[in-house]
Amino acid sequence: MKNIIISSSHKGLRGFLDKDKKRRIYVSLDCDPAEEADFLNGDNCEKIELAEGLGGLDIRREYIDFIGRLNRERNSARWWANSISYKGTFVSDLFQETYRYYCLISLIDKREEDLVLVSGDAVLNGCLLRYCALRGIGCRVVNAAIEGRNRALHVKRYVLNGIRFMLNGWRIKILVSFHLGGKIRRTFKKRASYQVIKSWIDDRAFDRDGSYSDIYFGGLPGYLKRMKRDFIILTGSLTGYKGVMRKIKAERDFIIIPQEYFSGYLDYLKVFLSSFAVRPRIRGRVMFCGIELTDLVKVCLDRDYEENEINNNLSYYYHMKGLSRKVIVRNFIYVFENRAWERISILSLRRHSPLTMLTGYVHSSIRQSYLPYFQAEGEKDVVPSPDRVLTTGDEPAFILSSAGNYGDKVSMSAACALRYERLLNNGKSARNKNGNILAAFSIDRGCSLRLLKFLNSAFSGDSGRRVVLRPHPYTPLEDMIKRCGLKVNSNLGFSRNLSLSEDLKDAGAFIYMDSTASMEALMRGIPAIHIDFKDALDRDPFFSLNSLKWRVSDKAELLKAVDYIYSMEDEEYSRRHEEAVSYLNRYFRPVEDKYLEMFVYD
Repeated sequence: MKNIIISSSHKGLRGFLDKDKKRRIYVSLDCDPAEEADFLNGDNCEKIELAEGLGGLDIRREYIDFIGRLNRERNSARWWANSISYKGTFVSDLFQETYRYYCLISLIDKREEDLVLVSGDAVLNGCLLRYCALRGIGCRVVNAAIEGRNRALHVKRYVLNGIRFMLNGWRIKILVSFHLGGKIRRTFKKRASYQVIKSWIDDRAFDRDGSYSDIYFGGLPGYLKRMKRDFIILTGSLTGYKGVMRKIKAERDFIIIPQEYFSGYLDYLKVFLSSFAVRPRIRGRVMFCGIELTDLVKVCLDRDYEENEINNNLSYYYHMKGLSRKVIVRNFIYVFENRAWERISILSLRRHSPLTMLTGYVHSSIRQSYLPYFQAEGEKDVVPSPDRVLTTGDEPAFILSSAGNYGDKVSMSAACALRYERLLNNGKSARNKNGNILAAFSIDRGCSLRLLKFLNSAFSGDSGRRVVLRPHPYTPLEDMIKRCGLKVNSNLGFSRNLSLSEDLKDAGAFIYMDSTASMEALMRGIPAIHIDFKDALDRDPFFSLNSLKWRVSDKAELLKAVDYIYSMEDEEYSRRHEEAVSYLNRYFRPVEDKYLEMFVYD
């Protein structure tokens, strides 16, 4: 009989397997390369890449269609509030769980050998254990976490976190009313008609002298002020309002209003009670390409409720309802990422302010791994969508128009790169053939840790290269290293510069997985290397750019690419740079008045 062995680590696993010397196939999920290499020193395990289980399946397309079917069947505000409905891979683990589960089930069904799986994914481990029990396949669990669906524990977590949601909402409401209530009442006209910019705020939005500069919309507020348009900046906080409340209060040029100002105290109670009483039910079997995913979908949905994803998104219904009662929202301009809070906001504005123009703005690059931008053919008629979407330039508008499945429901136009105005003005730097290699990390913690382990292994020993690690501001890489006990070798060091520009001055090459900072590097003429681990989703923000950029998948390819970059002839380098800049100019238009006017609706 075939057997499956699941362990959360390699520790003790070799001794367990060596007892019978039986030949097995081996799959590991996100393991330490050094631990894996040591484990595979034995001769009875053949390493198999997880992706081999796909067997040619385009899982990205299949998953988009799968969620599209769920969305068509469950079209309601309660459904749109969850992270599953918008295919979010940052909040929901469902895509990764689906990918892993499908591949592992395929390998189990198609291969004759026993399977050894090293996995710390408790949900996935639990699903595999149940699958093996149903199919009569032996399954041994060795030091592995197994997560099932405990309804009592789920309700307890939901209630406790729901109470925290209400208390936090009331706390923010009190803070905003106390610190800003008087100023807000004095500075905006009730029932006047406004252009509303829905943005996000933290300390980065204020210069040293306290001047406001919008993180996502750049010079748009200044343009509206210059054109004497009535507008409000409606903000959500990225890090908590406590640190920026005084700065908002001191701001004199713009009307900045936290979104919580427009919700009442009872609204938070309504959200909590209604989400508890009424929630989408997953009835029957949920199938994906012939494999049942019912348990995975239910677990991911439960997590959204437990972690207040549902409550936080539903609260936007009341933010927008309160806004619509205080002012006439002529035009609602927001950062378009097709997320749950956007859809709930759209539902509220359609009901309480039906004449409002809804303008979504794609502020950055469009990568294939960001699934919310891509819809299934059949769901475009049910997904709450804006009236129009503006992008940073021609290339992203083309990508969304050709592959996004928005149809005639949404107008798609190229505007300008508000967030990158400063970067577009940067000229080409002098070529640095011996400088540091700069590695930029993303907000995704798992992705960042994986890249770090790869670089630590690739540039170990006497590599002759110095790699500067630049963490994302919201991903404390050094804390992650301490928690996982990783020893970083001496060839790697951490950047202490606040500005990316400072790090780029001494960079001869740039390494990234999914960071849009690669755009600034390429504009400056710094060759970029994209680390592609052959995952199910392409993380490269500029996946169709091939000039002055190398794509590598292993250590040998990386070191070969670095050597080639430093030895490249100047003529070839200049040609590659010109091609890269030409592409980026199609992707990011300059900020000019004729494009800024596109955001306005009178």
